[in-house]
Amino acid sequence: MCTVSFVPTKSGFIFSNNRDEHIARAATQLVDQKINHLNLFYPQDPVSKGSWIAFADDGRLVCLLNGAVQKHKRTPPYRLSRGQLLLQVFDFKNFSDFVHLIDLYNIEPFTLIFLKKNACTELRWDGITKHIKILDPSEVHIWSSCTLYDAQMSKRKERQFLLDIQKDTSPEEIFDVHRRMKYEDLMEPKAHELIFTTSITQLIRQDNDLQFALHSTIYKDPLRKKIRLKSK
Repeated sequence: MCTVSFVPTKSGFIFSNNRDEHIARAATQLVDQKINHLNLFYPQDPVSKGSWIAFADDGRLVCLLNGAVQKHKRTPPYRLSRGQLLLQVFDFKNFSDFVHLIDLYNIEPFTLIFLKKNACTELRWDGITKHIKILDPSEVHIWSSCTLYDAQMSKRKERQFLLDIQKDTSPEEIFDVHRRMKYEDLMEPKAHELIFTTSITQLIRQDNDLQFALHSTIYKDPLRKKIRLKSK
């Protein structure tokens, strides 16, 4: 999986995600869970019981992409699924503590994007080393999973996205850009793989309000949630 974008706005941001995955792993429910005095929300992967995106009422948002810098050779079994690892972020006081304290031994390579108001951080784990990058939250960012998209395709998507959002800056228009970037339309997946863009998710932050919507490409009804963030 995935194609992910971050677009800053005057009062927050628009965060959008295409989940490119086997159709058997399409989410059907949004989990509402209490953890460490937080209200945590995430669409649940029916296979791993983890997730690729989660948000809490303290304003934290975390998103997962498979792979780090380049496509890796899988060597299972792994100690923990990456989707379950993502949820462990919320066991820590902040993302910095998670990055420096979490043991990633025998975890498959991944990229984690962490957002909080006025902060955007990227963690890439290549199976050996943690690569941490502080990103400018006033700039537009786009990511592509290196396990599905090679460097050439990722660059092509980035150029097209940056070109399109010069005029397409509303949530609806950004959603349309993501809809034109569905995996099956770009990569012609092999029939036996059964990998498609199973959903397009948007999280829109406006001041202390966070609005979530997951639009499945397989199931009819979207998953929606709107929360008021704790003010700190």
